[in-house]
Amino acid sequence: MISRKILFLCALFFSGCASPVELESLGSVNDPGWSSASEGDVPARFLVVGYAYDADKRAAFETAMVADLRAAGVLAEASMEHFPDLRDLEISALIDYLEASPDAAVLVARALVVTQERYRSEHRVSLSGLLSEDAVIWEVAQGALLQASLYVPGWPKAVWWEHARLSVQRDIGMEALGAYAEDVVRSLVRDGVIARQED
Repeated sequence: MISRKILFLCALFFSGCASPVELESLGSVNDPGWSSASEGDVPARFLVVGYAYDADKRAAFETAMVADLRAAGVLAEASMEHFPDLRDLEISALIDYLEASPDAAVLVARALVVTQERYRSEHRVSLSGLLSEDAVIWEVAQGALLQASLYVPGWPKAVWWEHARLSVQRDIGMEALGAYAEDVVRSLVRDGVIARQED
């Protein structure tokens, strides 16, 4: 017979495996001046910046975003190849990069707000022992308000940007970062930014 302690550990394990990712687009803006500008203002390649204090998450996001952009026909590279230390990745450094790379654009993605909530799971496991009560499993849900922005040489502000809301059970991990990268590329395609880059 399987002990109740093993059942409890299994329930904890399987509750931790479930991590549905929910993404909601909150809208995007395409600068009409840039989108109607001459062909000379069209970037030939993107530098992807995943602004995250966690180096592993930054690397995972930039890698996923570069792969998705390349699959969409865009030349793209990760900023960690140019700026391995996030402390060097300041606005002045990105401006210098754009001035030295007139055929490039910088795509920055970052979390504006991150939230975390603990809640009681619907799953309860009966245990014999201390006070002979059911054990309550606590879950953790994280959320974030995300912003992606595209900068090109000669334009003082972003020429395209989008806000999205992310929610995920447990931590914001690789699955969520990959889903967000795909979502940003879909939005760039939907708004005609990718088609303009390919012209």
